[in-house]
Amino acid sequence: MGIVLKCVISFVFVCVFTFFSSWYKDYYFEKKKKSIKETFILSYKFMIIWFSICMLFLAVSIFLEEKKGHDYLTLLENQIVWCFVFLIAYIDIRVKKIPNKLILILLVIRLLFIFINVFISFEVFWSVFLYSVIGALAGGMIILICALISRGGVGFGDVKMFTVVGLYFGLHGVIAIMMYSLFLAAIYGLFLIIFKKAKMKSTIAMAPFIFLGLSFHLFIS
Repeated sequence: MGIVLKCVISFVFVCVFTFFSSWYKDYYFEKKKKSIKETFILSYKFMIIWFSICMLFLAVSIFLEEKKGHDYLTLLENQIVWCFVFLIAYIDIRVKKIPNKLILILLVIRLLFIFINVFISFEVFWSVFLYSVIGALAGGMIILICALISRGGVGFGDVKMFTVVGLYFGLHGVIAIMMYSLFLAAIYGLFLIIFKKAKMKSTIAMAPFIFLGLSFHLFIS
């Protein structure tokens, strides 16, 4: 697939996702559905910023994909999961809650990409299926154990997040993202405690650190 076509597809995706993000965050926070016209009028500043950030990431991801020679399906999946985790992180910062509907959308999208491999070959499908299941189980179980041990320090929303991340990036990917995320969260938590902005039992929004860990993984790996 030529780079021009990749850019066009990515541009269309960002346009659609920008509108969806603006509409969804208004609906999520205000519990009120808005028309297309209302969304554009009331959220145009948010949409411009959101569009610019997502387009910058997609441009960099296409550039890196051209250098590394990855297949376009992998690139498209990475772009989709990055954008959705970005939206989840934004909402988590605002209300310290991870929306189940966005997790479900990511799950459905990943399953669709997995089953696309059936049309390539059964061996490829089976390999990708196992890769995803092992990653999801590892990511979910490790954070679930952390949630049970911490007694509320780690939320079950984070368990769902890492389960889906494992579904996309497999065992090694989810462990790498987990390490990045927990390290950054620990540094931030320590900073808050030192400057007396939080206590030892205080909770922080984890999705932003999962987003940062995911970003590091995509650019470094």
